[in-house]
Formats: sequence, structure tokens, C-alpha cells
Amino acid sequence: MCEHVTETDRIPIVLPDLGAEDEPIRFAQWLVSNGGQVLEHDRVAEVLVGGMLFHVTSPAEGTVQHLVEQEGHRLDMGNRLGFVVPARIA
Repeated sequence: MCEHVTETDRIPIVLPDLGAEDEPIRFAQWLVSNGGQVLEHDRVAEVLVGGMLFHVTSPAEGTVQHLVEQEGHRLDMGNRLGFVVPARIA
């Protein structure tokens, strides 16, 4: 990855609104390793909501950087799970 990546270059991977106002949301696992390459809309992570599994997709093509690592970590809608450094920069 390029050493000149700035905070504004990174695109956040954000937990979308899953319609789970009263259900706890927990991080399940990454489907892509830290530093892995993805295309826009690739499935990159899984979260659990009330026993149901949901996929989180990549917002862009590029290199994935994890923020959340711990399985079972409690999440809220809008939390950043990680980032994608766009392919044009990585």
C-alpha cells in the first residue's frame, strides 16, 4: 500500500441500517483479510442481528483495512468496521 495515504483517501466501510432498532448487532467475521483486495459491492464482513446473518459490502474497489477485529463486538448502525483504500491510491 502507498505510504502517502491520507485519512481523506480512505473510504469507510460502514454498518448500514439493518432495521434492527431493538436487536443487538454483533460483529461475526471478516470475509476478506486485512490488506486484501476487493471490488465495489464485494461482501467483506458478516454481522449477526437477532440470530440472523447479514453481509456488509465494500463501498469501493481497493485494499481493505480492518478496524473491528473482535468476534462478538457490539455494533451500532453507522459504525465504521474498516476502510477501503481505493485502487487508484493503494
